[in-house]
Amino acid sequence: MSEDSFQPLDFYSPLEYKFDHRDGFTFNERWKFYRFQTQKTDTPACRNACLDAAALACLRTCSPNRTAKAGTPARRHGHVIFQMMRRLTPVQGLTLFFLIGLILLALIFRGQILLWRSLLLRYTILLGLLFALKLSSDRKSLGKMGTFSYHFSPILFVILIYESLGDLIQYLQPDIDSYLIQIDFFIFGVHPTLWIEQWIVPWFTDMMSLAYLSYYFIPVVLIAVLYLKGQTVEFEQSIFVLAFGYYISFIGYILFPAIGPRYALTHLYTVPLEGSFITDFVRDTLNALEHNKRDCMPSGHTQLVLIVLYLAYRYKKFLFYLFLPIICGLILSTVYLRYHYVIDLFAGALFAVGCMIVGPRLYRHWNGEGGR
Repeated sequence: MSEDSFQPLDFYSPLEYKFDHRDGFTFNERWKFYRFQTQKTDTPACRNACLDAAALACLRTCSPNRTAKAGTPARRHGHVIFQMMRRLTPVQGLTLFFLIGLILLALIFRGQILLWRSLLLRYTILLGLLFALKLSSDRKSLGKMGTFSYHFSPILFVILIYESLGDLIQYLQPDIDSYLIQIDFFIFGVHPTLWIEQWIVPWFTDMMSLAYLSYYFIPVVLIAVLYLKGQTVEFEQSIFVLAFGYYISFIGYILFPAIGPRYALTHLYTVPLEGSFITDFVRDTLNALEHNKRDCMPSGHTQLVLIVLYLAYRYKKFLFYLFLPIICGLILSTVYLRYHYVIDLFAGALFAVGCMIVGPRLYRHWNGEGGR
């Protein structure tokens, strides 16, 4: 099906369609074309208005003969519901499904979770915030600050969901640190965080602390640059793939809870991780802000920065070369500073590859572009 097969759709007169009902195109074929057309609009409000008109056009003008092949009326109504769900942006849909999953998890294990009611309240508030953002985007004008907040809102959801895991993961199953310690020892014949003690010096500890801290800024720098450069398509796909990566890592934390060598092997260390005020500031700040302490397996630091590196290579080569040495230091710092076992890094790299493969395809599928 080519785009030339259609006459232009006047989105501002959604009830005046001039299509030939006998053209033989299916609902999905028309929807794909209209989705393509809406990418040319500039604002979320305009895009949503276009999608409303497109949905009506698909229902009114697709061929009755071709549509009948889709199945029963109930199945066709399912198509309509599915397309209505697609009015959510891909990252909003991803967040919606993840929140629903967390709500179900809290309900299923409510007998074990001390603060399950608090978790349900928090997740419900996040759902309300998600739909409030969606409704606000339907307005004709959000203003510059409103548009900026709307586009960068996934960062807020990732942070709040991560923090909530501190009241969830510890009650689901025992920590698996003993298994991770054994795997590391089996691979290397030593405990890597103990072996690296011979290289600990204060100035290098400061450097590793700064490298570790860069994790919280690198993804934001990438998407901010894409946003400011007006690369809307690249920005939206990047923020979706990154959110997908975060949520996948959260699932890993739930399935494989571990507190890391800084706690599990603390009785074996003989050399303290001492540096200047820089090391103290980074350590104390992260300990105070990170409510979830079971975030080792996989290494989210490794996973997410590798995804950023991949996206930077695709969309902003200068950022790729800028990030590369920082990310190498960051990955090393996760072991040097005793936050992770080495097996966590391997798992994080594997998760990153999976997200790089699945994330873009899932994004295109949500947008009705198929799995190319």
